[in-house]
Amino acid sequence: MPVAKSWKLPRVSTTDTVGQTAGSILPVRVAETWSWIPSVRRRASAKTLHNLRISIKRLRYSMEIYAPCSGERFRNAIEEIKEAQRLLGRLHDRDVALQKLVDYLPLGTGTIGRNRQSGRLVIRRRLEEQALKRIMAKYRKERAELYRKFLAHWSRLGRRRVRMGLLNLLRANARLPSD
Repeated sequence: MPVAKSWKLPRVSTTDTVGQTAGSILPVRVAETWSWIPSVRRRASAKTLHNLRISIKRLRYSMEIYAPCSGERFRNAIEEIKEAQRLLGRLHDRDVALQKLVDYLPLGTGTIGRNRQSGRLVIRRRLEEQALKRIMAKYRKERAELYRKFLAHWSRLGRRRVRMGLLNLLRANARLPSD
């Protein structure tokens, strides 16, 4: 599954303060992450969700670099981002498993047609196919629930104004004098 390229980060200087560096890099990561949300809300495709997950991972790792220099609100925002990443990771696991099962099913179906002379093999393949379809139904249900949970979590992030809070924290950190 192709992953969208990371947005280009601005150059930072060795003379920049930690706050200035965070103030340059993290807004790009925040914007990159939030750029996926309209697509995710319109259509829950595996590719779009995976790309959002990768963007969240980039944001989280970038935030964790600056966490020791930041306050509790910033670290709480990291925890919220981590939870979104965890939910998307579980959702991605379901997407990958479903795709593997979909890819496998035609093999079983094709084998049934080629082996009509062996009644036992036909029955075994049909039972296998039925079992795989039950597993797929279970995974689809779990995926739908994980997607619902993710959207609810992301909606709570929006209500808590995590994005704006992060950007405000970054602006404040960028004004801090160097150590």
